[in-house]
Amino acid sequence: IEYCQRKMEKGGGKVWEFMSMIFHDNARERLVQYLGFDAGKIGELARSVEAEGVGVKEKDMAADVEESVKNALLVGDFEAAVDCCFRNGHLSDALVLSSCGGATLWQETQKRYFQSESRSYLKIVSAVINHNLMDYVETSDVGKWGETLAVLSTYAKSEEFPTLCEALGAKLDAGGDKASACLTYLCALNIEKAVEFWTAELESAPERALGLQEFVEKVTVFSQGEEREWGEVDKLFREYADMLANQGMPEVALKYVKGKGEEVDILRERINKAIAGGAVNQQPVQQPVTQQQQQQHNPYAQQQQQ
Repeated sequence: IEYCQRKMEKGGGKVWEFMSMIFHDNARERLVQYLGFDAGKIGELARSVEAEGVGVKEKDMAADVEESVKNALLVGDFEAAVDCCFRNGHLSDALVLSSCGGATLWQETQKRYFQSESRSYLKIVSAVINHNLMDYVETSDVGKWGETLAVLSTYAKSEEFPTLCEALGAKLDAGGDKASACLTYLCALNIEKAVEFWTAELESAPERALGLQEFVEKVTVFSQGEEREWGEVDKLFREYADMLANQGMPEVALKYVKGKGEEVDILRERINKAIAGGAVNQQPVQQPVTQQQQQQHNPYAQQQQQ
């Protein structure tokens, strides 16, 4: 976290801000706040805002409609009473009556209500009540991805949160917003997808050395020093190790020699010889955090179960 914060102070960008958040125990709360949704301010505003015509009741029910609803209730036909209310525009009455007519009628009435209303917040309510946040993601506006991510952070269960974030990332990726997609992949703890974006970013970097430095830092921090064979990523790490060795920092360089094979053995042997020979220590571009400095941590382990 401290390393991410130092990078943020140096203008490292949103990637470091997101990584800093996800390593906190209350990661999802921090994420919602970062996305611009302050719970305190929003609650205060919701309690104070009033539009014109506040307090106006739903239109009066016609006498014949009221009589029909009453008679349906007298014989216990809640389904007919609810249908009558819907057809005559009395949706709140329909919801109240359906709650007395059994679970099936209640669920069907909710579904009918959500389909008949176009207010944007009801889409959120429907997704939460029906436990269908994936459909919410798939039908969301990519231009409001931050709003969608805030909904997931607030309502998704811990075990489904990564999958939902990946789905949002895939949607953004398909829409061409790869930078935002990368951020959602970070929230999903999907290192492979994040690395794909960082690799492409490296290839277009104006200065290879600085771009390589940034790439190694991001991968090392986000992967928390996890040892794995990564193919092309290992090659980039070895390129970085070679750069450090050439700058006179063989001991540091050795930590970034990844992978197996003859080429790797040759590089490792050359660096070890440099260490044994007492190579002159020169100032590198900027020494990144090393694997030994990483602490294993599951950023979502203590998220509230919804």
